[in-house]
Amino acid sequence: MLSGHADAVLCVAFAPASNVLASGSSDGEIKLWDTGNWRTVRTLTGHKDFVQGLTFHPNGKLLVSASFDKSVRCWV
Repeated sequence: MLSGHADAVLCVAFAPASNVLASGSSDGEIKLWDTGNWRTVRTLTGHKDFVQGLTFHPNGKLLVSASFDKSVRCWV
C-alpha cells in the first residue's frame, strides 16, 4: 500500500547507485521510497518542523536532513 506524506513535499534526494528516493515534507517526516515499485521503505521521524533539505553521502548509506526547527540529523 502506498503511504505518502500528510503535507507538501519540500525536498528530495536520490541515493547514489540505488533505487532509493528520500522525500522531506512540511509534515516533519522523511520517507524513503523504492523507485522500482514506489512503495515506502521507511519513514524517519524526529524533526519538529518542516524538513527543508536532504542529501545522501556518496556511499548512499548515510542521509543528512535539515529542518526549520534548526536541527540537522544524520540517518543510517
